[in-house]
Amino acid sequence: MEGEIKNSLIGMKKIIEILLLVSLISFFTGSSFSQDKNDNSSKEKNENMHEKGSQGKTDDIHKKGSKKVKNYSNCSKGKIKDGHVKMMIRTAPKLTFEFSGYYGFGVFELSANDNGDFADEEFEEGENFGVRHGVGGNFVVKIPLHKRGNIRLDISGMFTKFDSKYSKAINKDHPSEFVTYNVYTGGVGIENNFTPNHKIKTLVGISVIGSVITGNANLYLNESLTEMKIKPAFRLGISVFSGLEYLLNDRIGMNFGFRFNHANLWLKDTKVSDNPNELYLNDKRVIPRIPYSGWRQFAWGSFYGGVNIYFGIRQKSYVMKKF
Repeated sequence: MEGEIKNSLIGMKKIIEILLLVSLISFFTGSSFSQDKNDNSSKEKNENMHEKGSQGKTDDIHKKGSKKVKNYSNCSKGKIKDGHVKMMIRTAPKLTFEFSGYYGFGVFELSANDNGDFADEEFEEGENFGVRHGVGGNFVVKIPLHKRGNIRLDISGMFTKFDSKYSKAINKDHPSEFVTYNVYTGGVGIENNFTPNHKIKTLVGISVIGSVITGNANLYLNESLTEMKIKPAFRLGISVFSGLEYLLNDRIGMNFGFRFNHANLWLKDTKVSDNPNELYLNDKRVIPRIPYSGWRQFAWGSFYGGVNIYFGIRQKSYVMKKF
């Protein structure tokens, strides 16, 4: 068991290192982009103020008598004077709906055998879950927690299907053997959107997730094919993610990123079923050992992509003197 724990910790360390690297890239990319915009904006404002002071009057094109027009939200209807430029500033969205699909690849004991295939003897001995590859979909509601809009509350729902049939080979000796899992997940978490007012929004976040895991297995037992049901099991875990959103317009955008889920970090359990054709998830090691049980982690990474729907984005237009 010590060897299993050591290998799992090494694997988890590598996953965390990858996520930290992606997060740092997202942070510095977003910070650099935001700083450049702020520096340019500050420079233009300072120089414009200096010019106004030296001339004793404003050169802005929108005047009406002695009254200055400070809000240029409607200036797109008029002509822009030579030597001036119109700037567009967006507010952060007040609400975001995210829809995405993904490919999931299992790690640790969710990676089947060394080739990623199903091996009946390893499954029966509780060495792994018998699957590696999965597909799924994700829905997230993102609510900003303050006016600036970079810190957002995430409420998510997710469905993932893992199937040993997705592997390149199932079982050469018994090709009709397979294992499938259906994972229903809900989560609540926090994300940091580094550039909430920009067209490209980079982000990183973490969620606490609860999952119901169920499934089926077809195994050769006593020289005959037996269908076994994997009874629903509730587990708690975490999800960490990093990615970006690309704004197509003020209502629609695209999302891309990477997510790592550890579904059974807490509440592992192992039980013996009264029905010989039913199994529990059996992800906790017990002594004496029982069939289909072992210390196993239900964890996977996923590359996702999809569509975002935004609400509450407003645009403001300003005309500034070009330098």
